[in-house]
Order: sequence, then C-alpha cells, then structure tokens
Amino acid sequence: YNESFDYGLGECVSNSVSGDTKAWYWSSNNHFAAMNGWNSGELEEDWLILPGIDFDSYSNELMTFNSWYNYGSDDDNNNLKLYYSSDYPGTGDPNGSTWTELFFAYPSTYQTWTPSGVIDLSSVSGSLVYLAFKYNYNPGKYRSWIVDDFIIREGTPVNVTFQVNMEEETVSGNGVHLAGNFNDWNLSATEMLDADGNDIYTVTVSLYADEFYTFKYINGNAWGFEEIVPEECRASNSTNRYEYIGDVDYSIDVVCFGSCTDCGTLSDYDITFRVNMTEESVSGDGVYLAGTFTGWGGGAIQMTQSGSVWTTTVSLQESTSQQYKFVNGNPNSGGSWENFSGSCTTGGSNNRFLTVPLASTLLDLVCFESCDACPPPDLIISEVVSPLNSYLGRFVELHNLGTTTIDFDYEDYYLTKQADGNNLYDVKLTGSVAAGESFVLAGFSSDFNSIYGFEADQYSGTINGNGDDGYFLYFVGGYETGVLVDAYGVMDEDGDDKDWNYYETKAVRLRSITAPNTNWTASEWDIPEVAYTDDMTPSAHNEDVSWLAGATNSNWNNKATDRWSSPYGYIPDASFNVTIVNASSYDPVINGQAACNNLSLNTDAVLSIRPTEPLTVYGDLSIATSKSRAAASLLVESDGTGNASLIVEGTVAGNAVVLRYFEGYDDGAPNGWHNIGSPINNMSIAGSEFDPTGTQDDLYQWDEPSATWENYKQGHFANFINGNGYLCAIETTDVRSFEGTINNTDVAKSNLSYDLDGWHLLGNPFPSALEWNTTDWALSAVGAIAEIWDEDAGNYALINAGDAIPSTNGFFVEVDNASNSLIIPASARMHDGTNNYKSSRELEINETLVMKITNDENTYFDINRVGFKTEATEDWDIDFDAHKLIGGETAPQLWTVSNNEFFTQNYLPYVYDSYQLPLHFKAGTNTNYHLVFEGMDSFYGESRIYLEDLFLEKTIDLRTQNVYDFTASTTDDENRFVLHFYGVTSTDEIPDLNATKIFSSQNMVYIQSEQLPKNSYRVEVFNLLGQIVFSKNIEPTMRSSFILNEKTGIYIVRLHSENRSIIQKVMIHSNNN
Repeated sequence: YNESFDYGLGECVSNSVSGDTKAWYWSSNNHFAAMNGWNSGELEEDWLILPGIDFDSYSNELMTFNSWYNYGSDDDNNNLKLYYSSDYPGTGDPNGSTWTELFFAYPSTYQTWTPSGVIDLSSVSGSLVYLAFKYNYNPGKYRSWIVDDFIIREGTPVNVTFQVNMEEETVSGNGVHLAGNFNDWNLSATEMLDADGNDIYTVTVSLYADEFYTFKYINGNAWGFEEIVPEECRASNSTNRYEYIGDVDYSIDVVCFGSCTDCGTLSDYDITFRVNMTEESVSGDGVYLAGTFTGWGGGAIQMTQSGSVWTTTVSLQESTSQQYKFVNGNPNSGGSWENFSGSCTTGGSNNRFLTVPLASTLLDLVCFESCDACPPPDLIISEVVSPLNSYLGRFVELHNLGTTTIDFDYEDYYLTKQADGNNLYDVKLTGSVAAGESFVLAGFSSDFNSIYGFEADQYSGTINGNGDDGYFLYFVGGYETGVLVDAYGVMDEDGDDKDWNYYETKAVRLRSITAPNTNWTASEWDIPEVAYTDDMTPSAHNEDVSWLAGATNSNWNNKATDRWSSPYGYIPDASFNVTIVNASSYDPVINGQAACNNLSLNTDAVLSIRPTEPLTVYGDLSIATSKSRAAASLLVESDGTGNASLIVEGTVAGNAVVLRYFEGYDDGAPNGWHNIGSPINNMSIAGSEFDPTGTQDDLYQWDEPSATWENYKQGHFANFINGNGYLCAIETTDVRSFEGTINNTDVAKSNLSYDLDGWHLLGNPFPSALEWNTTDWALSAVGAIAEIWDEDAGNYALINAGDAIPSTNGFFVEVDNASNSLIIPASARMHDGTNNYKSSRELEINETLVMKITNDENTYFDINRVGFKTEATEDWDIDFDAHKLIGGETAPQLWTVSNNEFFTQNYLPYVYDSYQLPLHFKAGTNTNYHLVFEGMDSFYGESRIYLEDLFLEKTIDLRTQNVYDFTASTTDDENRFVLHFYGVTSTDEIPDLNATKIFSSQNMVYIQSEQLPKNSYRVEVFNLLGQIVFSKNIEPTMRSSFILNEKTGIYIVRLHSENRSIIQKVMIHSNNN
C-alpha cells in the first residue's frame, strides 16, 4: 500500500469524534495530510483511518512514513499516536473497537520532517486490518501535525549502524548528522552521537533488507557542511557514499569524514599524466615521464602515444608532493628534457609539481614545455543541417582553416552531440581533411549518397540532430577528457526557441570566421528561416563560384550544374564568394531567401531580387557598371505585395536601383500620400523618378519649427538626405526608383529642433526593413514610440520596440527637448518584405485597454490604447506614451486627453479609487461608427471600467459589453466620451479576498465574508461620475450592512485596507428619485 496524497486524502478517511469544526484535511499545495486543532476551543479527537488491508495474504509486513509538527506540546493526554485494529468495521466511532498502539520515531523538534523508521507489522494478522492516526489534544495544547508518504510492503527490517571518525574535524555546534535516501536527505533528522568520547559518531537506523542506499555525513545540519566524498567510494553518477544492505544487522566500517578509509590511513591513487607533442618533432625513442617518483632518469617511464598525445598512469600516495618533467626521447640516451618556467613549475630546477589528490585523477593535457594546452589546429564546425523535406539528409560539416592536412589517426578529434541539453554522445573522427577542405559526417549511410550524390567522409547514427541538439568539437579526447575546440549551441541547453535552433533549416559558418570559438556566437552564423536538401552544401565551404554564362534558367534558388560553377551545382551559401557574369540568355533572379559572402557583378551583368525576397551579402558588394533603371545591374524590386530586401555587411561599390511601389491618389481619400526614406546615399532628386517638376505629383519635407510641409517645387531642398523622411503624392499607381550607391552604415541625428511640438519625419536609409528601438538606436530625449503612416487606416500607426519599419519608408519621432540624439543603426537591419502600409503588430500587455473605431462608410479606422504602469504619470512618458498625430480627413480619429495633451497611447498610474479619462472622437464622415474594446482580460478581475457617452447620457460596462455602436457627424463636438476606471491595480497586488461578497437589496448594501482579515476596513461608494457618495470605517464581522440614500442607479462599492481591496458594482433602488 502506498499513499503520497497527490490527489486528496486518497482512500484514507477522516473521522472526528470530538470537536465539530476541525478535521484531518488535504493540502492541495503541498500534497500531504494535516490536522490542527487551533482555535477549536474543544477537546479534539480526530482520526485519520487508512483503508483496510488483508494482512493474512502477506508476510513480514513493514511500514514507513514521514511526519512533521509545529506549535503546541505533548504529554500523556495530548499526542498523536498510530494504532491498528482487527475488529474495526470500517465506519463509525473508532472507540467502539480494539486498537493496538504502534510506535514510530517522533520528530525531535518543531518543523522538522522526520522518517518514522521501519515499523515492524509482521505480528499483525487479519483479513481486514485498519491502521489509523489518532490526534488527541485539549485546548491550549493544540499541535499542528502533518503526515505523508505512507508505504506498507513486505520485507525484512535490518538495523544498520553508521560510523564516522571526526578526529580531523572541528565538530559543529549543531552536531553531526546522517542524511540519505532513506530519510529523504533530511539534514537534521538523524543525529549521530559520540557515546564513548573517541571522536567516532554513530547512529543505528532501521532499514529495509536487500536494498541499495546512498548517504553522506554532515558536520552540522545544513547543506554546505556535508562531506566531499572521494570519487572511488562514491555511487555511480553520484557524489554520495553507497551501501547495499543485506538481511542481517551489522555496522558499516568506520571512515574518516570526507575519506574512503579511517583517519590516519593513506591510500595510493592512479594519476594519469598527459602531454601534447603537436609542436615538437618527436624522438624516435618516444616520450618519457621522469620525476621524484621514478628516481628521475633512472626509472623514467616510457609514455604511450595516441595521435599527438602521450599518456601514462602512475600509482602515487595521497597528499604527497611530487615533481616531474616530460622528456622528448630517452632521458638516459640524449633525450631532451623540458626546461621552462611558469605557474606550473618550481623555482630553480623548473620542475612541474603536484600534490597527489585523494582520488584517481586525469591531469590536464598540457603542451610540451608549457603550462597550457597546445592550440588546436584550425578545424571548425562549418555547417549543421536538418532539412525541412528529409531528416535523412542531416549532416555536420567541418572545415580545415589551416595550411596543413589534419590526419585524425594522429590528431584525436571527437564530435560530440548533446541531445536536448541532456545526454552527450562522442563520435571519434577517422580519416583526414586537407587544408582548405571540408569533412562531412552524416547520420544515414544508406541515404546520404542518393540525396547529395556522393558519400560522406564518415557515418555515425549519432549525427541526427533535429534542430535543438548541440554539437561540440573536442581535441585529444571526448567531452569527458578532451579540450573543447569549437561549439555549435550552448552546453546543457535545449535549443528550442534559441537563436541556434536549426530545425528544418541549416546553419552555415560565415567566411569571415577564421578561428574556432568555444562560446556560441550567433553573429558567426547564417541560419535561414527554412532550408531544403537542395539548399545544403556538404563538402563545400568558403567556395568561389560564378553564375554560368550559358545558364538555361534564371532562378538563383535552383540547384543546377548548368547555372552555378559550384560543386554539384550548389546554390551559394553564406560562405561563398559569388560573381555574376554577363549571361547571354538568362540573368539570375532571386526568388527565395539568398545569402553569400562577397557579391561581384561584372560588366553588363544583371541581378534582380524579386519583391518580398531577401538577399544578405555578408562581405562586400561590387557593381562594375552604373546603369539606369531600364538596364540596372542590381535591381531591388517592389510591388503591391511588398519590397525585396538587401543587407550588405561589408563595403559597397557601384550603383544599384531600389524600387518602391506606390498606390495612386483617390479623390477625397487620404491615400496617394506616402512617407518615404531613401536607401541611396544622398540621392539627387532632379531628373529622378521622384522629381515632381511638371507633373501633378508632389514632394515635401516636414519643417518642425514652422510645423509646415515644405514643397520641393518651391526650392526648399534638392537631395534626399540620409535618414530624413519625405512626403510624396503620386497621382497614379506606379513603381518609382531610387538610383545610386546604397547606404549600409549608421546614420546619426542630433539636436533636432524643438521649437513647436518636437515631431520630426525621419526615413529608413537602407534597402531593408529596420527593427525599431534596439539598444543601438541609442535614443536620447527621443520618444520610444515611433509613428508611421498606415494607408489602410488613414491614420498613423504606432511602431513599438521590436516592430519593423519597412524599407524606403518614412516614420515620425518626437523629441523631448532640443538636446537630443539618435542613431539609425545598420545593426538593426532586418529582412521583412512587409508591404509599405502594413500596421504594426498587436501587443498583449497587462492592464492595457485597446480601442478600435471603424465605420460603415469607408474602411478607415483608428486605434487608441490606455494602460496602467507603476512608473507612469499623467503627462507624456517618453518611454511608453505616444501623442496623437491627426490622420486623413475622412478617417475617424480617436484620442485621450490628459493634462491638455492628446494621446494615441497613454499609460497612467494605477487607480486605487476612481479615475475619469476624456476620450475624444472626431468623425471622418456622417455615418454609423463601431467602437470595439479589447484587453479587459488583461486587468485583474475586480477592476471596473465603463464608457460614458456624454451625447446620449448612456453608460456601458466594458466587462459585459465590448462593442459600442453609435451615429456621428463631422460637425459633432469632439468631447463625446469619458472612460471611468475603478480599482485598476497591478496584477501583483491582487488581494486574496475571493471569499468576500458585496451585494444589495433595495437601498441596503451588504458585505459578507468568513475570512476578512482582523483589521479595520474602509468602505467607499462612488457614482458613475466618480464622486464619493458614501464612506465609513467598518470592523471585520461575518456580515456588515448600511443604507445608501441615493437615487436609483448603479454604484461602485470599494472595500479596502492598505493594499488590499475589492470592488463590486451594485444596483440601488430608492425612493429618492
């Protein structure tokens, strides 16, 4: 029988004989059975009765459990006892049956979990026997008892005596204790005593026979004071002692605290010496070890070779001091002795030294004549693969960055896989890899050739990483003994949701990486969103490839030998240098994600990047000839679906063409206007496709000091300045081009004017999207929320930290004073082919109300947010508030007003009483409107939020109605709505008052609670205007009430004390109307 109280009291039954208000109960939080008579005022006799057991069907029954108590005191009439009965009928008063006491080990002090010891039940007989705990306490004696982990089983109890010699220790004032798996590792439950005063502490414990136990001795009663058990007397995969208990009573041998033997006994331990001879020309006689333990040269030991590593093991006495040297050759016939000084050598003779540890030890691998390890050859992990379309195509590629061949028969390398951050598996490498070449390890020998067209260099079923498994390259040994050389992933970490996850894709080491790295560094790798087997490049790393002049297809993203000069026609990866030659028939077109190192476009070569597709050039971009859009060498395309994306990490030479799609102007609508930024370095406007001269188009820049749009046609500016934004009006839907040298470096702005409202129109200066407000933006006196024109909405949308600013897009920022600065960082570039007019992502934030207004006349809308934060104020909070920018004339406008400032996003301090926030609205057309509220679930359950329509004198509860429909015209007063907030507090401050109820009947208000804390509370009543109409202090009772002499209507009742509060809406019916 087992009972751990995971699901209630299980089959146990609580039976209260005396004391009506208390009983044994189950703790749902901690999963145990407990009884406490506190505050009962009566004699508490309460039984916890286990289910009936057929003892006649078993033999040698034993019982164990754990117990704990707190408070109270015991004597003959007040205690907890364990009994059994063979005549109890299973129900009713236990006192009508015969009960025999069983004895168990009581806890020695308060709040100490204590094992019962093994209770012998072998003398108990009967086909239906009940065991029970009897709790018997009088007033003033009540004790809180807990019992748990009942086990009744067959077995033989054995008394085992544990002994530890403490003569070499200063014994703690808290005594010496024994902890193990037999007492749940309770450090204070089992105290040992020195009865004879001979420093040997003992204790006898009753244990089950034929069981394996682990344990430690503790000099005190807390972790941090336990012994360090030497490795040779530890249990496997453990730091604990171990003992197998037979079926007779006995004593475990005395050991010295922290030792495998008794005090005063010295042991010999195997010490393994290792030296790496990679940087030496090894003598034909081999390598020797000589030292004080060999009589130096006379007894020098010849070491054993494994690749470049030489080893030997010597048995040495613990705690002795030894000196030694490695010798290249026979020390007795001209061998070369080490002769160097360092932290590992003695002065004068320059010998290595060590104190023999208390365990067999593998010494660190060192380089000949050095205290450190030899630098390993330049072998790196270059590609890790788990394709989307076939798990059989998984492999790991290694690459030799050095200048000589690495022969794995002499250079011991291991590739270690760690699965899900847990188990580690070594694969010893075989064969060799030439300088500048790659070595492929694959997991599936029967499938690799059919997928990739050649055999891998080595096969192992271990190489089957599925995306969240890490790979680690070790030198001269596996993960237990080797030197870590290179790492893909983080040791002991599951790769799920990590930046190194390669599930259904690949990871390629960048060409710029010229040395291994033992620490995972994401910036060294290119990991596409997805990758198929045709995207992989096994055996090819740091290649130089060209687009073939005789290509028969234009698709860059197809693996084909008639297209690419790479091995097997591989599609270039991030390590390849790519050259585009003049293709007579088919110019390359990027139709999917693409990457390379250097990219060179020869004279007359052409490369196009289709809309929404990304290209990353991790090295340099070189374009041989500068062409107009009609015959562009590099064309970054755009259409209604989105923009192509180009990121160049290195230098840029030559001109490119970056396109931008524009929708034309509809009469009477706020479209056709576009905020733009140029990705071309200080591009001249005259003669470009953006020059509005002689057309119906317009081009403007925003002037903050005068708060006006300045027209290009009036000569206000001549170039697109890097990082500035512009407003253009396009008469008809079109695609326009930016032409010139693309920007790929940071753009800094400082001391932007603050003459009026501080708004400035900036522009994305790159041919890729930007992640807003990373740390590299270094915003100083600049608002953390940017705003971008959303043509779908006819309004400005918020750009929060982490949102994408599309390429070629403009965006507004607001400064707080004239001493400001920011950097538009190249490091924030990201691939996101988002359409130029897409709204920002919706954020789910606690205590935030999101309001969206739509209408029946057009598709335009506006969004407003109101939230609460501890650090917020009623003014503009630069870190999380956003002022309102007015949108298109026919679009609806929604904003809140706080301290005479207009907000589209407004965070406020928490509301412990009530708060009224004006919500202004301006109609864009005369029609029906729909105001939708989201986020009520983000507020804690007792918060109350209401919308009041001042026009219609109507109020709705947003917890019960989240859509409000109304009719409005463009001439209506903007001050139409008020938001009423009651008791909006942080979810961290939610009070535990769920048992309190507030309700009304006619004009009487009732407060009822069985668990109201014992301190004064204050009750306040508000009308829907937020005015307090009633308040008083109340004392905690089961039920309180008061009369509310107010008009019939809805009122808000708040009961609070310090940070504890509860709020409830009530309906009052009164004659005072």
